[in-house]
Amino acid sequence: MKYVLVYEPAPNIASTAPLYFAAHGARAREFHERGTLLRIGAFARAQDYGAMAVFATRESAEEFAAGDPFVENGVVASWEVRDWDEISFEHPADPDAASVARHVDVTVARPVADVYDYVRNPENLPAWAAGLGAAVHRVDGKWIAESPMGGVVVAFAPRNDYGVLDHDVTLPNGETVRNPMRVIAAPGGSLVVFTLSRRPGVTEAEFAADAATVSADLARLRGILEGGPE
Repeated sequence: MKYVLVYEPAPNIASTAPLYFAAHGARAREFHERGTLLRIGAFARAQDYGAMAVFATRESAEEFAAGDPFVENGVVASWEVRDWDEISFEHPADPDAASVARHVDVTVARPVADVYDYVRNPENLPAWAAGLGAAVHRVDGKWIAESPMGGVVVAFAPRNDYGVLDHDVTLPNGETVRNPMRVIAAPGGSLVVFTLSRRPGVTEAEFAADAATVSADLARLRGILEGGPE
């Protein structure tokens, strides 16, 4: 299930929308970085038919609309959120088929080397990666994170010059989850990209929640590295 936010345009949309488009776009980027805004755009002849956006949860759609400058300033005459039973051909019925992946990213106003060194240090994980627990310690040459599931082993890829921050997380049951992660140069600093794979048996809602968690972790990472609030 996904949730479609539908905007009905106000009669004066042609003159008012340009005044608030930058702020509207910034709000859209914020929700996209959280992992909750999946698609957004106007219909053809937007002055007659308006626009729509697709969200992972109803709550995020309603929150977006409530604080959208388009709504606050009368660019939109009315809005509603509709439940959408999506039929996806990307997720095969075969439970053994490969999982779908989603890329979650964040920009950080720091050099690549600074971001790389901070992320690759497992001792920093409790500060930004909430899902891995509140404490990390080294035992017999391995980094152990105290997660809600129990102790998990975290192992980063060998140090490299390519910004590769892939790391394996071995769960208490012995299963190992590989987490591809990169930091690359971007205008004004760095782009951190985490690839989240949808494993067999994970529902669409659970996958969206996982993506939102990763997005929140990356936002916290940015806050730490830029010296702002987490």
